[in-house]
Amino acid sequence: MIMSRRFANEASQKLKQQESTKLVLCVLRIALYGFIVVLSLVFASFLNGYWDRLSLYIAGLFGIFFVSEIMVVISLGIPKPPQSSPKKEQKEELPQPAIIAPEINLRDHTRAIAACLKRNDPNKRESRSPASLNSSLRHRIKSPQKPINTEKDLEEYLQSFVGPDNKSTLICPPKEVWQSPIRFSDYPNKFKFQLSKTPPSKPANPHLPFDTTGVEETSTNAWIQLGVTNRELNNWQLNLRAVLWRCIVNPLSKEIDRVNNELKAVLPDVQIGKTSISDLQMVSNPQLSQDIRRIIPYLEVGSNHGYFVKRLRTLAQEGYLSSYIWNGGEDYNGQKWAKQFPTDTAILMHIFSCWMDNHMPPDPSAGVDARAFTDRFLLRAKSLVKRKQDMRINPNSKKKVAFPVAVRVPVSIVEFSEDPPEYYVQHLDQEKLRNSEIEYQVKEFPAGRYNPLQSILLLLYMLNKENHGEIAGVSLGPAGLDLLSVFTDFKT
Repeated sequence: MIMSRRFANEASQKLKQQESTKLVLCVLRIALYGFIVVLSLVFASFLNGYWDRLSLYIAGLFGIFFVSEIMVVISLGIPKPPQSSPKKEQKEELPQPAIIAPEINLRDHTRAIAACLKRNDPNKRESRSPASLNSSLRHRIKSPQKPINTEKDLEEYLQSFVGPDNKSTLICPPKEVWQSPIRFSDYPNKFKFQLSKTPPSKPANPHLPFDTTGVEETSTNAWIQLGVTNRELNNWQLNLRAVLWRCIVNPLSKEIDRVNNELKAVLPDVQIGKTSISDLQMVSNPQLSQDIRRIIPYLEVGSNHGYFVKRLRTLAQEGYLSSYIWNGGEDYNGQKWAKQFPTDTAILMHIFSCWMDNHMPPDPSAGVDARAFTDRFLLRAKSLVKRKQDMRINPNSKKKVAFPVAVRVPVSIVEFSEDPPEYYVQHLDQEKLRNSEIEYQVKEFPAGRYNPLQSILLLLYMLNKENHGEIAGVSLGPAGLDLLSVFTDFKT
């Protein structure tokens, strides 16, 4: 206690000395600042022009310093409230009440827990002789190994696990199981007898991107011929969905909404998706007419432009085209989707072709009104009927053939059928081209929901492999359209 008081007195003395020193310094600064202010005012009275204003600025600045120091002196002169006396460092220890711990009998405790869990007493364990265990194991080994097809076979199989002492060696399912209010229909079915499905006679090929059970000719799959693995193809398809959404679907949907908002201010009755193409071409506004002319080719996918605009907005809502239905679409005006509306595949293929047309130079050899991509690199099923007849091929034939096109078109997508959508790719044989022979080879892949997107993938893949990553002189890499980025590894 004496030492603590001594230290407290020394600390208070040091604090008083510091305050007195601070007060003396403040007084000296007040005198100095006051002298500078007076001297500046005196000089300002004798000087004119620039020096006069400079002297006044100096007087004002040091006047502020003078006032601030006076405030510090006033704060030092105000007496501080008395501090509370320091608490005692050591407190008298109060007697604590004695805690009497009850004695716990571990054996009784475990018996109580076992009774709550509806188990037998753990201290009374059932003892089994080694002879009974050996007999039950021998009985299990001798059980017949035959397939289980009926309930009777299942009962016989379960009886094979019962030993001589009528004790089952398997864990029986609980008779009364607590069921969750969320998922209550799955758990009881686990203990019901269910017939297993008959395994396929021909196992699925692990190298294919999807299950091809039942497909007779898997050797014609172009991806197997090119050595593309399942993982690579799945990653490429996800990347292609992201690229189509980012570069085409989402920007086009936003552009249509922007033009419609501007049309509301000028022509409220004219809207893309409600007004016909002929009326849209009559808009005289220079800026809007230019934007509308750029959008009109995308509307030509079908006669009902309202459905196209609505479906495009739905596809633009998700980054990976999760609403994409390869052979269908969505309800429109309270009616279910019908074949009078274009499928999502037709919409994606059409807007992809229009987007490529806008980024490729025109080909004068194809004609005046020919589109750079749509009329050269995409062969429609309707336009191929006459070609098949000229080539003496049945238009309804299921055989995929190559059609003669311009030499400037090394790879092209062929629409085999519209309903259901099915495509394949034809490419120029480079080995025969070196010998001045022009012949096209067909690249097929299985039909189904993966077929349309894989046709675009295979087109880009073949252009990258056999045409130096270019299409009509336009780079498909980072320096151009940047479509070859779909072949990079997918990042989760």
